[in-house]
Amino acid sequence: MASVKRSSIELTTTNATEVGQAGASGGAYNIYAVNLSGGSVTLTLGIHGSTATITDVGTIMKTYSIPTSGTPTIIKGVVLGASEFLNAQASVADAIAVTLSGYDQ
Repeated sequence: MASVKRSSIELTTTNATEVGQAGASGGAYNIYAVNLSGGSVTLTLGIHGSTATITDVGTIMKTYSIPTSGTPTIIKGVVLGASEFLNAQASVADAIAVTLSGYDQ
């Protein structure tokens, strides 16, 4: 039976930060990112088997430009394998809030 997963974080540094972890069987998720600053910001997302930084190990999904409109950028249909982590890295500290939301299988 699937269970709901939701985790959120404000990226307070420009270091890679764990947003959330899939359950023991993995699952499907949406990612929501909001620009909290008035300036230009990019967000890099990576999927990893551990909490390692984005540059050390894992798959870099993509780098996204997050608009200043206050409207969330929604990245749909992200699949994480069993116990994989979603890590995020912002180009500017204290500028992005990220939410991982979906279902563990």
